[in-house]
Amino acid sequence: MMLFTLEGMVREPGNTCMTALAEFARTHRFATFEYRVNDSKGCGGVMRAAPAAVWSHAPAEAFHVAAGTAALTHSHPSGYLTIGVYAVLATDNLHDAMLLSVNHSGDSDSTGIVCGNIAGAVYGTRVVPQEWLNTLELHDVIRRLSEDAFAEFSPDPPTDAAWTQRYPAWCPRPKQETRR
Repeated sequence: MMLFTLEGMVREPGNTCMTALAEFARTHRFATFEYRVNDSKGCGGVMRAAPAAVWSHAPAEAFHVAAGTAALTHSHPSGYLTIGVYAVLATDNLHDAMLLSVNHSGDSDSTGIVCGNIAGAVYGTRVVPQEWLNTLELHDVIRRLSEDAFAEFSPDPPTDAAWTQRYPAWCPRPKQETRR
């Protein structure tokens, strides 16, 4: 399955994700680290797990959610963490960490996203250079989803009409009476 952006760039799910989803379609079982569907050490699971940090203020719970999310398609419990972590620890700012994480002979887009997730947690959004944001594809959508995720997983999530209209499947619906 190939997907295209508005600019005609090819986007498609990776083979690991596609085979894991095919396995789910065949068995109707979600993959876990105990029920492994592959031995992938790819970064897709790590990248997808990063938002789990806003799930809970309890580190153990956030880790559990992140690991379970990653395991859905990438069954090996490691990934591209090493260079991403190293880049943050070996530098003292977002710019240098990102440059270090992507300038090597490996899977640089993957290590860059892992570094960006970690560096973002360390430095926050205010240090992201404006020129990076100006060229970021779907910047407004990403910002909106990020802000909404923080709002939803806050101690007092929104319940107003605009919120329920934007996320109708997520919001609880009133129980309807059944007629006999």
